[in-house]
Amino acid sequence: MLMTPAIFQRTGLRFRLNALILVLASASFLLTCTRTVYEYERPEKRDGRTGYYDSRSPIRNISNEIEEIFGAVKRIQITGYFYTYLLDSNELFTQDDLRNGDLKELAVDVTYSNQSKSGTSIVLSNSRTQSALLTAGHVVSYPDTIWHFVKSPDLEPETYVEAITVLDRQTNLVIGSSSVNEFDIIIRDTDRDVAILRTRTHNGQAPSLRTLQIRPGNANRLNWANTVYLMGYPKGMKMVTTGLVSLPRSSLNSNFMMDAVFNPGFSGGLILAIREDTGDFEWMGIATSSLAEFETFLTPEDDFNEDFDPEIPYRNDLYIRREARINYGMTQTLSINEIRDFLNEYRNRIEQSGLDVSGY
Repeated sequence: MLMTPAIFQRTGLRFRLNALILVLASASFLLTCTRTVYEYERPEKRDGRTGYYDSRSPIRNISNEIEEIFGAVKRIQITGYFYTYLLDSNELFTQDDLRNGDLKELAVDVTYSNQSKSGTSIVLSNSRTQSALLTAGHVVSYPDTIWHFVKSPDLEPETYVEAITVLDRQTNLVIGSSSVNEFDIIIRDTDRDVAILRTRTHNGQAPSLRTLQIRPGNANRLNWANTVYLMGYPKGMKMVTTGLVSLPRSSLNSNFMMDAVFNPGFSGGLILAIREDTGDFEWMGIATSSLAEFETFLTPEDDFNEDFDPEIPYRNDLYIRREARINYGMTQTLSINEIRDFLNEYRNRIEQSGLDVSGY
């Protein structure tokens, strides 16, 4: 009877020691598993396939590569200057009446204004005298003439003109890291929404621009949920973002959709993907636009700047405004396959302009 407490004490001590050993062994096992996960190496090839693209984040640091690639991705800014001729609404001019008329004589008022927009371009080649750049066609386009029609329930819609806006001139600038240079539009393909630009020389020298060193890929090898990287200048800001591919090979020209967030200025942005077998970046195409829908709403006059007070009725004129609302995360692209077809189709004209795109 006197030995029983000592037996229980030794048994309890042995139990606690065994439990401690078990806990330490479990902790060691967990640490071993964690280390194994971080040391996992990506295989060079998956299922024996070559030339396909990755759906996972890279295991290496790509920051330096992205920074170097950005040297060939440039912001461009385009400004259009317009004359607007305001007509006497009582005259009820038609478009035919005005096409051969002297607008300065017919107008009751003339105003001069400008409008700017920006986008992204890619440097394809660079020589001692000029450089070739590629961008989305709509970035460098302004309409030559805009017709403003009289709106009245008593008149047939879009028949009688109240004002005409005419493009006077356009300035085109490439914004570099340390310089700003002008460019000309050599070819603009409105169907594909793509354009080739040529920088102008200054004192016989072309601006120092770094050429894209990433090799063209094959958008036909893209698959659902492949990861792509979009580089450009949304809102004029130098940015890179990622997206997942949707609708691969949905058309004959291999254009695809991606969920990268699109903002104005990203048009013409460079799209890259990483090959599974080599781990190298390849050029997949350019971003062109985002899906959008138009909304119509009432708005006060443009010069209304009073503080809004919901308790005080607004008694001035109301205007109807129609604006596009971007559906973020639904970005449309022009594939590298289509870009290659475009360059092949216009190769003679490009070479005649003195540009070299033989690498594409």
